[in-house]
Amino acid sequence: MKALVLGGGKCNVALFSVTKERYKSRIRLKDVPMIEYVIKALLSSKLIDSVDVYTEKHNEGKLPNNNKIKRHSSSRNPIENILDFIHTYGDELKDSPFLICTSDLPLLRPKIVDDFINKSLESKKKFVIPIVRKNRIVRKFPLMKRTYINIDNEEWCGGNIFLIEKDFFIRNIRLARSLFKNRKSILKSGNIFGWRLVFRLLLKKLSFRFIEEETKKRFGGAVLPLIFNSIEVCIDVDKVSDYFILKDYMEKKDF
Repeated sequence: MKALVLGGGKCNVALFSVTKERYKSRIRLKDVPMIEYVIKALLSSKLIDSVDVYTEKHNEGKLPNNNKIKRHSSSRNPIENILDFIHTYGDELKDSPFLICTSDLPLLRPKIVDDFINKSLESKKKFVIPIVRKNRIVRKFPLMKRTYINIDNEEWCGGNIFLIEKDFFIRNIRLARSLFKNRKSILKSGNIFGWRLVFRLLLKKLSFRFIEEETKKRFGGAVLPLIFNSIEVCIDVDKVSDYFILKDYMEKKDF
């Protein structure tokens, strides 16, 4: 299976002031850029054959040297990076889904990658997103703030690793572009996902069954929120507090 790493996200002003890095992929934890933890986990996976990395042009040469890594200059829009990846491989992706991962998951490990891929393939869904129970995250990182949604009366956090089929993505490219463009607007998101789903989300009335049925009608294939136990897929660095919590945690561990 092929994997795609999205590494072009910029640091906000606060993160830059602390890390002195313009891009999140280059933030160093234990003196290693976060993107290198992700690449190492993917390359060590039993199920990943190659890794395509989309990163800022001036940092392309700073990636690990490995013939399984292919470097690309990143667009500001991750949807266009995914489309470029699909065009690059064409029919090679016809009979197999591919993995997408962000570059700011420093706790990701090969076993977690393999576990997610195997569970996703077993589901036979066209687009799979891992979700982790809030209490699992809070138990390990009680001070880390995450975004949670209520499904079936439980709080869940979505992960930053996905499995998707090529044809499903191409079929929904217009919706994907619109979603990225309007990702901060509830009003416009309602037009994309459907107001029934958005209202249920706001009222905390979502269920797994409703999500599967609604996305199947909306996108021509069910989107599966996969219940997952490994919190590492949710532990990224968006804020200064995330950085310091992970810095402290990793300095005490063997990474």
